[in-house]
This record gives sequence, structure tokens and C-alpha cells, in this order.
Amino acid sequence: MSEILTPDELIEITGAVQSAAQKRVLDGAGIFYIVRLDGTIRTTWHHVNHPRSKMVEREPNWAEA
Repeated sequence: MSEILTPDELIEITGAVQSAAQKRVLDGAGIFYIVRLDGTIRTTWHHVNHPRSKMVEREPNWAEA
């Protein structure tokens, strides 16, 4: 398995063929991706398996440091 999803894998993951629909699915799932100059979408298996929506971003508690 390649680290970067193939176009077929991206279709399988999103259930969509068109880039605009793929973006909506990825955005909804909190999955990071890039849009190439040719309009195609690229993402990695790491981003699929670790979406941003599950990450907790918070400021460090400097009083405890």
C-alpha cells in the first residue's frame, strides 16, 4: 500500500468521482488534503487514519509546566 492514496483509493474512500464532491466528503470527515494545480486531490493514509476532527487542540497549561 502506498502512503499517498491512488485516485481509485480516493474514490473508494469518498464514494465520489468528482473532486468537488471528494472535497466535501473529506472536509466533513476532517481529513487533510491538498488540491493540485490540475484540480486533483491528494491525501495520505496517515491523514485518513488520523483525521483532524479527532485531534484535540488546546493551549498548554503553563502553570503546570
